[in-house]
Amino acid sequence: MINTGTSHEMEEEQDPATMTTSFSDLDLQLSQETMKQMWEELEKLSPNGSFTTVVDQTTMGRGGPEDEEFVECDKFVIDQHIYAQQVENVVSPNGVNPSTSVGTHTDFPNGIIHMDFPEISHLQPVFTQQEQFQQTRASCALPATDNWPGQYGFSVSFGPQEKPTKSTAWTYSEVKDKLYVNMGTACPVRFHTTHPTQRGTILRCMAVFTKPEYVTEVVKRCLNHSSPGDMTNENHPAPEHLIRCDSPQSHYLIDFNTGRHSVTVPFENPQAGMFYTTYLYKFMCLGSCVGGLNRRPIKIIFTLENEHGLCVGRRSLEVRICACPGRDRRIEEKHFEQQRDHSHKVLGKLLNVQLQRYVMN
Repeated sequence: MINTGTSHEMEEEQDPATMTTSFSDLDLQLSQETMKQMWEELEKLSPNGSFTTVVDQTTMGRGGPEDEEFVECDKFVIDQHIYAQQVENVVSPNGVNPSTSVGTHTDFPNGIIHMDFPEISHLQPVFTQQEQFQQTRASCALPATDNWPGQYGFSVSFGPQEKPTKSTAWTYSEVKDKLYVNMGTACPVRFHTTHPTQRGTILRCMAVFTKPEYVTEVVKRCLNHSSPGDMTNENHPAPEHLIRCDSPQSHYLIDFNTGRHSVTVPFENPQAGMFYTTYLYKFMCLGSCVGGLNRRPIKIIFTLENEHGLCVGRRSLEVRICACPGRDRRIEEKHFEQQRDHSHKVLGKLLNVQLQRYVMN
């Protein structure tokens, strides 16, 4: 009798309202049907409907105040790119907390919340098709422009050029380390690496203003050339992007944080017997266009990035988009040589003065 009474008292002390989640509740939430539905929804994020690598498993449970659900979605790697970022917060069965939600929601059976992720990257693709999504790291407000070969010995060069006449489509000046190119002309750029890159490596090209007063502004085309009526924008998804790459695998991106435009392509290692990989780039606005470049000098930054969007190599150079690349190159090189000769003369005079003072003393 004493044992029975003690057992009864112990049962009364276990208040269901204060107990943690029971195994039956977890079994209900993590049932085979529920997990199958969640897996099918997550598979919609990938272009081919399959995961490549699961980094962390999704966990679910009940916690916090009564009638609330705890949802936690960890990272998955889909087709060599990270598509989902961790989301964790307490949500109610009737909706998602507005301060913590990252997407829309609908109710699953059994009170489990389904989360959609329409914008799970810091970069917004211009393409609307899901299969053309390319996730990369967000760029800084002031992108680095210093050349850095990185672990793969990344570098850029240009092939043999014709005589730099006025009618040439593009020309590269080694003296100025500057590219002179006509608008809309396909310019071949050679990319070198001393070591083969890993699978999933991408090549990004982005334009920035060089003067400090304009460096934070986004480089884009003028209103005239970016209008839908312009013939260069027919069937093109990124009419405002200054730089285009003639590759069927090109992705045109807009950074959510800075608004900067960039174009990326999967980087291909050189073919057998070759020491470089060539991509064709076009520059779709003149440097003198009002409302666009507006005679402000720009640089283009080529960055080699791994599958997680981390920079592993960088090369930058100045670009002048003009109607007569050959003429402008000769003018600027002549002016540069005159300035260099003047600097040498001034330095020589200073050295002579110092030498005379030293002899007199």
